[in-house]
Amino acid sequence: MTGHSSDNAALIDVVERLHTPQEFDVISPDETIRAPYVAVPKGMELQSVRSFLEEYRVRPERRRGTAKFTDLMSFLQHANRFKADHSALFASDDPKTPSLTSVLDYHEPGSDERDGTHYGQHRGHYTFPLSDTWKAWQAVEDGKPLSMLDFAEFLEDRIGDVIEPLGAPYEGEPESDTRLREQIQRLGGTLASPSVLLDLSRNFRVNEDSKTKVVQNLSSGEVVLKFETAHVDEQGAPVKVPNMFLIQTPVFHGGAIYRVPVRLRYRSMGGSVHWIVMRLRPEIVFEHALNEALALAETETGLPVFRGAPEV
Repeated sequence: MTGHSSDNAALIDVVERLHTPQEFDVISPDETIRAPYVAVPKGMELQSVRSFLEEYRVRPERRRGTAKFTDLMSFLQHANRFKADHSALFASDDPKTPSLTSVLDYHEPGSDERDGTHYGQHRGHYTFPLSDTWKAWQAVEDGKPLSMLDFAEFLEDRIGDVIEPLGAPYEGEPESDTRLREQIQRLGGTLASPSVLLDLSRNFRVNEDSKTKVVQNLSSGEVVLKFETAHVDEQGAPVKVPNMFLIQTPVFHGGAIYRVPVRLRYRSMGGSVHWIVMRLRPEIVFEHALNEALALAETETGLPVFRGAPEV
């Protein structure tokens, strides 16, 4: 009986020690935070005390979060306020959603990623606001051909974007005017004024004059029927329609104004006229405006600008 009693006592002692609350201090790695805690075991499980330490923290462990801006200069001022030696800017050149992101705690350069690694969690973000004018012409360009009514309504809303054709060349004219004129001439462009464009959208009518011709190849005797269709006005004269016009538009809201040639075409479909408008190489204008903005960002902050997206 004595042996059984001692075994039972030993077992009870072990159980009591395993289930007795234990007092201890939790100390942060930098030894700036010391917190008393009591562990009440429910089993042999390891638990992190990180969440407990956070309760006693008097300041954040590190900067984190993304500030969002509606103004480019505010974005740049924020970058200047918090930038470090290895901060960087990342630019998205997507024409639909161009943007800038600053990573203020970015990694240091070097082949050994263990050295100088930062968290990359303190950031700023700015989405370039495309101007209403740019978006309006983009939308009509991406859509279906416009009926006479839709074309007239669109022009009445946007006629303020249309500018007069370029005048005759003159000595000392800006180089941009010369380049624009040469570009239009190379394409055989005939520019419409705002008033002519409005008149076309409201009053343009065409009639189709169809003819059938018999063409015979004398050497082979082969006979081919050719159908020719000409568009004529109400007097029977060939229709002459300007094939281009000029608009002025900023790419970004509040940005520089660009003059952009717009192609103008029409189609006679089922007895009605439909219009097609297409800006000439808008991607070149967009790229110029974006490059100007990125150059400003690099100059104002002194930070490198990478095209793309930072690591998640």
